[in-house]
Amino acid sequence: MIRTFFLFNLLLISSLAWSQTDIVITLKGDSLTGKVSIAGNRGNAIQTIILKNGKNKVKFKVYEVKSLLKGDNIYHTRKINGKYQLGLLVKEGYLSIYKIMGSESTSSNEFSDRVLLKLDGTYLVVPNIGFKKYMNTYLGDCPTVSEGFEDDIYKKSDLDKIVDDYNNCIADNTKKTNDKKPEVSLNSGKVKQIEELISAIKEDGNLPDIDTVLEMLNDLKGKLKEGAKVPGYLVNALQDSLKTSVDFTQQLAQILE
Repeated sequence: MIRTFFLFNLLLISSLAWSQTDIVITLKGDSLTGKVSIAGNRGNAIQTIILKNGKNKVKFKVYEVKSLLKGDNIYHTRKINGKYQLGLLVKEGYLSIYKIMGSESTSSNEFSDRVLLKLDGTYLVVPNIGFKKYMNTYLGDCPTVSEGFEDDIYKKSDLDKIVDDYNNCIADNTKKTNDKKPEVSLNSGKVKQIEELISAIKEDGNLPDIDTVLEMLNDLKGKLKEGAKVPGYLVNALQDSLKTSVDFTQQLAQILE
Protein backbone atom coordinates (compact mmCIF):
# COMPACT_ATOMS: atom_id res chain seq x y z
CA MET A 1 0.00 0.00 0.00
CA ILE A 2 2.84 2.41 0.80
CA ARG A 3 4.37 1.75 -2.61
CA THR A 4 0.99 2.36 -4.28
CA PHE A 5 0.56 5.58 -2.28
CA PHE A 6 4.02 6.83 -3.30
CA LEU A 7 3.33 5.98 -6.95
CA PHE A 8 0.01 7.84 -6.80
CA ASN A 9 1.77 10.98 -5.55
CA LEU A 10 4.49 10.61 -8.18
CA LEU A 11 1.86 10.44 -10.92
CA LEU A 12 0.19 13.54 -9.52
CA ILE A 13 3.48 15.44 -9.53
CA SER A 14 4.25 14.28 -13.08
CA SER A 15 0.80 15.38 -14.23
CA LEU A 16 1.29 18.78 -12.66
CA ALA A 17 4.66 19.28 -14.33
CA TRP A 18 3.13 18.40 -17.70
CA SER A 19 -0.02 20.46 -17.46
CA GLN A 20 1.20 23.41 -15.36
CA THR A 21 -2.22 23.61 -13.73
CA ASP A 22 -3.94 22.52 -10.56
CA ILE A 23 -5.57 19.09 -10.38
CA VAL A 24 -8.51 17.82 -8.33
CA ILE A 25 -8.96 14.06 -7.85
CA THR A 26 -12.55 13.41 -6.79
CA LEU A 27 -13.70 10.58 -4.57
CA LYS A 28 -15.17 8.96 -7.71
CA GLY A 29 -11.72 8.93 -9.30
CA ASP A 30 -12.26 11.75 -11.80
CA SER A 31 -9.26 14.03 -12.53
CA LEU A 32 -10.23 17.66 -13.16
CA THR A 33 -7.87 20.51 -14.04
CA GLY A 34 -8.04 24.25 -13.57
CA LYS A 35 -7.22 26.80 -10.89
CA VAL A 36 -7.90 25.66 -7.33
CA SER A 37 -8.76 27.77 -4.31
CA ILE A 38 -9.52 26.49 -0.82
CA ALA A 39 -12.12 28.06 1.44
CA GLY A 40 -11.35 28.02 5.16
CA ASN A 41 -12.87 25.73 7.77
CA ARG A 42 -13.38 28.02 10.73
CA GLY A 43 -15.65 26.65 13.46
CA ASN A 44 -17.88 23.86 12.14
CA ALA A 45 -17.83 25.07 8.53
CA ILE A 46 -17.12 22.38 5.95
CA GLN A 47 -14.00 23.03 3.90
CA THR A 48 -14.74 23.82 0.24
CA ILE A 49 -12.55 23.37 -2.84
CA ILE A 50 -13.30 25.68 -5.75
CA LEU A 51 -12.07 24.73 -9.22
CA LYS A 52 -12.09 27.35 -12.00
CA ASN A 53 -11.48 26.46 -15.63
CA GLY A 54 -12.05 29.41 -17.91
CA LYS A 55 -15.54 30.70 -17.20
CA ASN A 56 -16.59 27.46 -15.53
CA LYS A 57 -16.48 27.12 -11.75
CA VAL A 58 -17.19 23.97 -9.75
CA LYS A 59 -17.39 23.69 -5.97
CA PHE A 60 -16.64 20.51 -4.02
CA LYS A 61 -17.14 19.76 -0.36
CA VAL A 62 -13.91 18.42 1.07
CA TYR A 63 -15.38 14.94 1.60
CA GLU A 64 -16.06 14.76 -2.17
CA VAL A 65 -12.35 15.15 -2.93
CA LYS A 66 -9.67 12.50 -2.50
CA SER A 67 -6.58 14.54 -3.36
CA LEU A 68 -5.52 17.70 -5.12
CA LEU A 69 -2.45 19.47 -6.43
CA LYS A 70 -2.20 23.21 -5.98
CA GLY A 71 1.02 24.68 -7.27
CA ASP A 72 3.79 22.39 -6.04
CA ASN A 73 1.76 21.16 -3.06
CA ILE A 74 -0.06 17.85 -2.65
CA TYR A 75 -3.13 17.66 -0.41
CA HIS A 76 -5.10 14.61 0.73
CA THR A 77 -8.47 14.57 2.46
CA ARG A 78 -8.09 13.11 5.92
CA LYS A 79 -10.36 12.80 8.97
CA ILE A 80 -8.73 14.86 11.72
CA ASN A 81 -10.37 16.10 14.91
CA GLY A 82 -13.64 14.45 13.98
CA LYS A 83 -14.09 16.09 10.58
CA TYR A 84 -12.84 15.67 7.04
CA GLN A 85 -10.32 18.31 5.99
CA LEU A 86 -7.43 18.80 3.62
CA GLY A 87 -3.97 17.89 4.82
CA LEU A 88 -0.93 19.42 3.13
CA LEU A 89 1.58 16.59 2.69
CA VAL A 90 4.97 17.48 4.16
CA LYS A 91 6.70 14.10 4.58
CA GLU A 92 5.41 10.72 3.42
CA GLY A 93 5.84 7.24 4.87
CA TYR A 94 4.14 4.73 7.16
CA LEU A 95 4.16 7.74 9.49
CA SER A 96 3.54 10.93 7.51
CA ILE A 97 3.61 14.61 8.38
CA TYR A 98 0.72 16.81 7.25
CA LYS A 99 -0.27 20.40 7.88
CA ILE A 100 -3.90 21.36 8.42
CA MET A 101 -5.57 24.73 8.74
CA GLY A 102 -4.64 26.12 12.11
CA SER A 103 -7.29 26.95 14.67
CA GLU A 104 -5.30 30.03 15.69
CA SER A 105 -4.09 31.14 12.27
CA THR A 106 -4.54 34.75 11.26
CA SER A 107 -5.46 33.63 7.74
CA SER A 108 -8.45 31.38 7.18
CA ASN A 109 -6.54 29.29 4.64
CA GLU A 110 -3.18 29.06 6.38
CA PHE A 111 -2.00 25.47 6.83
CA SER A 112 -0.02 25.78 10.04
CA ASP A 113 -0.92 22.99 12.49
CA ARG A 114 1.28 19.91 12.09
CA VAL A 115 -0.29 16.46 12.24
CA LEU A 116 1.35 13.03 12.37
CA LEU A 117 -0.69 10.35 10.61
CA LYS A 118 0.03 6.62 10.54
CA LEU A 119 -1.03 4.34 7.71
CA ASP A 120 -3.60 2.72 10.00
CA GLY A 121 -5.41 6.08 10.27
CA THR A 122 -4.40 6.99 13.83
CA TYR A 123 -3.11 10.53 14.16
CA LEU A 124 -1.69 13.09 16.56
CA VAL A 125 -1.89 16.86 16.20
CA VAL A 126 1.63 17.85 17.24
CA PRO A 127 1.18 19.49 20.65
CA ASN A 128 2.83 22.67 21.88
CA ILE A 129 2.39 21.65 25.52
CA GLY A 130 3.40 18.18 26.67
CA PHE A 131 5.22 17.46 23.41
CA LYS A 132 7.45 14.69 24.77
CA LYS A 133 4.66 13.01 26.75
CA TYR A 134 2.11 12.83 23.94
CA MET A 135 4.65 11.98 21.25
CA ASN A 136 6.09 9.17 23.36
CA THR A 137 2.61 7.73 23.89
CA TYR A 138 1.76 7.93 20.18
CA LEU A 139 5.06 6.47 18.99
CA GLY A 140 5.67 4.21 21.99
CA ASP A 141 5.34 1.03 19.92
CA CYS A 142 8.87 1.68 18.69
CA PRO A 143 11.32 1.15 21.62
CA THR A 144 14.22 3.05 20.07
CA VAL A 145 12.09 6.15 19.51
CA SER A 146 10.56 5.84 22.97
CA GLU A 147 14.06 5.72 24.47
CA GLY A 148 14.91 8.87 22.54
CA PHE A 149 12.14 10.74 24.33
CA GLU A 150 12.97 9.28 27.73
CA ASP A 151 16.64 10.23 27.32
CA ASP A 152 15.75 13.77 26.16
CA ILE A 153 17.42 13.20 22.80
CA TYR A 154 14.44 14.53 20.84
CA LYS A 155 13.22 18.13 20.83
CA LYS A 156 10.23 19.69 19.10
CA SER A 157 12.54 20.98 16.37
CA ASP A 158 13.57 17.37 15.60
CA LEU A 159 10.19 16.34 14.15
CA ASP A 160 11.63 15.28 10.78
CA LYS A 161 14.26 13.11 12.48
CA ILE A 162 11.66 11.61 14.85
CA VAL A 163 9.49 10.61 11.88
CA ASP A 164 12.48 9.19 9.97
CA ASP A 165 13.62 7.20 13.02
CA TYR A 166 10.11 5.84 13.59
CA ASN A 167 9.67 4.82 9.95
CA ASN A 168 13.09 3.12 9.97
CA CYS A 169 12.04 1.27 13.12
CA ILE A 170 8.82 0.08 11.46
CA ALA A 171 10.76 -1.01 8.37
CA ASP A 172 13.22 -2.98 10.50
CA ASN A 173 10.42 -4.64 12.48
CA THR A 174 8.59 -5.50 9.27
CA LYS A 175 11.71 -7.13 7.83
CA LYS A 176 12.17 -9.19 11.00
CA THR A 177 8.52 -10.24 10.88
CA ASN A 178 8.78 -11.24 7.23
CA ASP A 179 11.95 -13.21 7.92
CA LYS A 180 10.17 -15.20 10.63
CA LYS A 181 6.78 -15.72 8.99
CA PRO A 182 6.13 -17.59 5.77
CA GLU A 183 4.45 -15.76 2.93
CA VAL A 184 0.66 -15.85 2.80
CA SER A 185 -0.10 -18.03 -0.21
CA LEU A 186 -2.88 -17.69 -2.75
CA ASN A 187 -6.10 -19.08 -1.36
CA SER A 188 -9.53 -18.41 -2.83
CA GLY A 189 -11.11 -19.34 0.49
CA LYS A 190 -9.17 -16.56 2.21
CA VAL A 191 -10.23 -14.07 -0.45
CA LYS A 192 -13.84 -14.98 0.30
CA GLN A 193 -13.15 -14.53 4.03
CA ILE A 194 -11.81 -11.03 3.35
CA GLU A 195 -14.93 -10.17 1.36
CA GLU A 196 -17.07 -11.40 4.25
CA LEU A 197 -15.04 -9.29 6.69
CA ILE A 198 -15.44 -6.22 4.46
CA SER A 199 -19.22 -6.77 4.34
CA ALA A 200 -19.38 -7.20 8.13
CA ILE A 201 -17.41 -3.98 8.72
CA LYS A 202 -19.64 -2.02 6.32
CA GLU A 203 -22.78 -3.39 7.96
CA ASP A 204 -21.46 -2.58 11.44
CA GLY A 205 -20.39 0.93 10.44
CA ASN A 206 -18.85 1.73 13.83
CA LEU A 207 -15.18 1.05 13.16
CA PRO A 208 -12.94 4.16 13.46
CA ASP A 209 -11.59 5.44 10.12
CA ILE A 210 -13.56 2.78 8.27
CA ASP A 211 -12.53 4.01 4.79
CA THR A 212 -8.84 3.43 5.51
CA VAL A 213 -9.55 -0.03 6.95
CA LEU A 214 -11.57 -1.05 3.89
CA GLU A 215 -8.82 0.23 1.61
CA MET A 216 -6.24 -1.88 3.45
CA LEU A 217 -8.48 -4.98 3.29
CA ASN A 218 -8.97 -4.52 -0.45
CA ASP A 219 -5.19 -4.18 -0.79
CA LEU A 220 -4.80 -7.47 1.13
CA LYS A 221 -7.41 -9.14 -1.07
CA GLY A 222 -5.62 -7.98 -4.22
CA LYS A 223 -2.31 -9.37 -3.04
CA LEU A 224 -3.88 -12.74 -2.21
CA LYS A 225 -5.53 -12.91 -5.63
CA GLU A 226 -2.18 -12.25 -7.27
CA GLY A 227 -0.37 -14.69 -5.01
CA ALA A 228 1.88 -11.83 -3.92
CA LYS A 229 3.69 -11.55 -0.61
CA VAL A 230 1.71 -9.72 2.07
CA PRO A 231 3.98 -7.11 3.68
CA GLY A 232 4.30 -7.06 7.43
CA TYR A 233 3.39 -3.38 7.71
CA LEU A 234 -0.03 -4.10 6.14
CA VAL A 235 -0.68 -6.96 8.56
CA ASN A 236 0.39 -4.82 11.53
CA ALA A 237 -1.77 -1.88 10.42
CA LEU A 238 -4.84 -4.10 10.00
CA GLN A 239 -4.34 -5.76 13.36
CA ASP A 240 -4.05 -2.37 15.03
CA SER A 241 -7.10 -0.95 13.20
CA LEU A 242 -9.37 -3.89 14.11
CA LYS A 243 -8.26 -4.30 17.73
CA THR A 244 -11.36 -2.49 19.04
CA SER A 245 -13.55 -5.37 17.78
CA VAL A 246 -13.01 -8.91 19.06
CA ASP A 247 -15.05 -10.42 16.21
CA PHE A 248 -13.19 -8.54 13.48
CA THR A 249 -9.85 -9.36 15.09
CA GLN A 250 -10.70 -13.06 15.12
CA GLN A 251 -11.83 -12.98 11.48
CA LEU A 252 -8.55 -11.31 10.47
CA ALA A 253 -6.55 -13.89 12.45
CA GLN A 254 -8.30 -16.70 10.53
CA ILE A 255 -7.46 -15.00 7.24
CA LEU A 256 -3.79 -14.67 8.17
CA GLU A 257 -3.40 -18.28 9.43
